[in-house]
Amino acid sequence: MKYNVLTIILATFVLSACDEDDKADSAPTALQTESGAVETTEIKEEEAMEKSQTITGSIVYKDMEGGFYALVSDNGEHYTLQGLDKKYHQNGLVVKVTGQPMPDVMTITMFGTVFKVADVEIISDAMVKPINPTH
Repeated sequence: MKYNVLTIILATFVLSACDEDDKADSAPTALQTESGAVETTEIKEEEAMEKSQTITGSIVYKDMEGGFYALVSDNGEHYTLQGLDKKYHQNGLVVKVTGQPMPDVMTITMFGTVFKVADVEIISDAMVKPINPTH
């Protein structure tokens, strides 16, 4: 009986170790970016260029999870902008943003699809509003 218990424990340990090795080999490497996005390193530059899109909408400041700037498109879709230059951090700024949607990337903001910004064109700054501090 003593050997059966030891055999079961040893077999469980060996099988669980094998299971972890399989997971480690198949799991993508993940990085957390400044915007809180978790980005896998499997996406190649060429693939990113092929999936490039242009979206027109308004930059909005969202006061959750520490605050962040996002995009609400003209058709109402929400995007968390990754890599948006600070000069475009203007609540209400109407822009045309070119980049890559990254629907498989998750963020702590949970505000629509993550969109990796490659280029921004300002359409109008007439609606820019200052951010009201909550303090």
